[in-house]
Amino acid sequence: MVSIYKDSRGFLWIGTNMGLNRYDGINFKTYKYDRNDPYSPYCDLIRDITEDVNGNLWLLGTGNSYILYEWRTEIFINNTDSVLNTMGLPSRPTGIEMDKDKNFFLVYPQKGIYKYDIQSKTITQYRQSESKNDFDLSDVVDMKIQEHFIWVLHKNGILERFNTQTGLMDVRNVYFKENSQNATLPKSIFIDADNDVWVYPGIDDKGIAFLNLKQNQWTVLDTKSKPALSNSFARCIVEDSNGRIWIGADHGGINLFDRKNNSIEIIENNIYNKNSISQNSIISLYSEDNGTVWVGTYKNGISCYNPNMFKFKKSPLFHIFNQNAEVFDCNRLYKDGNDNLWIGTNGNGLIRYNERSGAMQRFRNNPNDPKSISSDIITSIFQDSGQTLWVGTFLGGLNAYNGHDFKRFQINEKNPNSLSNRSVYGLA
Repeated sequence: MVSIYKDSRGFLWIGTNMGLNRYDGINFKTYKYDRNDPYSPYCDLIRDITEDVNGNLWLLGTGNSYILYEWRTEIFINNTDSVLNTMGLPSRPTGIEMDKDKNFFLVYPQKGIYKYDIQSKTITQYRQSESKNDFDLSDVVDMKIQEHFIWVLHKNGILERFNTQTGLMDVRNVYFKENSQNATLPKSIFIDADNDVWVYPGIDDKGIAFLNLKQNQWTVLDTKSKPALSNSFARCIVEDSNGRIWIGADHGGINLFDRKNNSIEIIENNIYNKNSISQNSIISLYSEDNGTVWVGTYKNGISCYNPNMFKFKKSPLFHIFNQNAEVFDCNRLYKDGNDNLWIGTNGNGLIRYNERSGAMQRFRNNPNDPKSISSDIITSIFQDSGQTLWVGTFLGGLNAYNGHDFKRFQINEKNPNSLSNRSVYGLA
């Protein structure tokens, strides 16, 4: 589940890495790449969905290339440059957003932001340069339009807001540029109803942070903050009709943040409660004006929330340690020289199982114990000739287990001999 969008005709569109799905309230229809059909989408990965004034959908696929879905004919136009060129726009934008009037805002590397006014058919360019009223020259990683503001987050961590009414760059913030030295994941931004901006993942790829513009103050939410998130990896965020902030976490369910009370309510899967969300790995969220929130999960489909209940379809769940455990996903298996089977899970830590004795032990990350394993998402396992077990993780670096404790090896930009990435996918 990568993206969720509800169009003006009431269809729910779900973009996944296995195609585009349309839900009319009763039935699903799936659109996938077909090499024998030139009007099928060129790829099956749909990362973002936005709707233009004609009700057509602009779909972001692999390689930052867009696909246009014409809803009347149900055909896909893969050469969107031909459509943009007829509008007088350059080819190959890396980002497309629409404002409430369905005017186009397009990102072009080193050129800046182009606005296409749908009524007047005119184009306005907001340039990138060293001028204080132009956008920074660093690559744009995300853009959002809120009222008459253009929000832009750059690769170098600079956050900017351009006021199209005054023609001035009224926000230029360097907080993330100064505080994210070891970040490796691309960041996204979300603008809430108060025009405050949220950036995720947060500092060093952990948690989430938001800027209160009235106070010019950043607030960081993480597993160690008060209130605390259920997991440090925030994947998505929306605001519901009551002003509550929904934060989707990896293996952490939904964190419902109420800024008025400064509280977080955690909504998680419970295999014995049919009205709970279908899984705790939240990939995408979409909020409607009527209070409905759609929740896309990693492997268990989509859940629909209204103020009274969750509705969803989910398959039987395998649990091993307690009734609150969610899907037991196995990423890696490895058998060491002592006939121990090591099971690397996708969020439930590292498990050691000895078939002869039946003994089982699980190793989980403990934020307060630097000798615990660094992450609960295990991506690789290998034992060397000295009987040291090496464990690679997602966003937790590399671990060496000596039979008693874990020693961590992580990225450090100031040390050229450190790891080059926070995630280790292979060991040999």
